Amino acid sequence: MEEPNLISDAANIREIYLNKPFPKGNIAIVEVRLEDGKAFGMGATSRANSPAPKPEPKSKGGQFEPTVDSYSGRTTPMDTDAEYKVLSAIAETLEYLSTIMIITALEGNCIFTQKENLVRVVNVL
Repeated sequence: MEEPNLISDAANIREIYLNKPFPKGNIAIVEVRLEDGKAFGMGATSRANSPAPKPEPKSKGGQFEPTVDSYSGRTTPMDTDAEYKVLSAIAETLEYLSTIMIITALEGNCIFTQKENLVRVVNVL
């Protein structure tokens, strides 16, 4: 997925789930491409109405434990952090697809968040 697609997908999620103009609420979209050519993605909002559900903390079977926000000093609420929701959903999908084989096959990931208008390629390994 290219940057324009991530941006248009974020706009679609905003229209369907938030129905509010930017910057009200945050949208995060992640796309993962595997070496074998397979690709999948997920989007989430910072609100309760989101394509990705509120994730469970790791202590209750989820993928990640909430962290303390260094700026505010508060524990990151898992239902209002779009990036946390979308990365948890991607991690669950990767786990489902067979953790070791898939994670070693990752070649690159792209995340777009409207909050910071950021598009970055991240190498996992």
